[in-house]
Amino acid sequence: MAFKVVHVLSSLQRINFGIWNAAIFGAKKLNDTKGVATMALICTPAQDIPPEFNVPVVFCGPEGSVNEAELLASKGFTPNETIIVSHGSWLSPARLGHKLKKAGYKWIYAPHGCLKRGA
Repeated sequence: MAFKVVHVLSSLQRINFGIWNAAIFGAKKLNDTKGVATMALICTPAQDIPPEFNVPVVFCGPEGSVNEAELLASKGFTPNETIIVSHGSWLSPARLGHKLKKAGYKWIYAPHGCLKRGA
């Protein structure tokens, strides 16, 4: 059974390019060679999707506005085969990653340098 990956990001704004590009880099290759499906769950209301963003996107809006576990399951991303990767430390993605872990998903926390002094 191939597993699936959901990247949880705070936004797709240009200022966050380094974070979201790191999240999706390699997704097409993993899908083409290993059958790993990837999706991005964005913690904001709908916004423009940059042309270089190469994975399916779901916007979940402000925290608590939807049941994210049900939303993921409706897209075929179930707890037994999906890894959640939250990007960043202090915003919605980390809180959402923890919430999805409590719902049974496997969770990887990627702070992206946000733990450095002065970051």
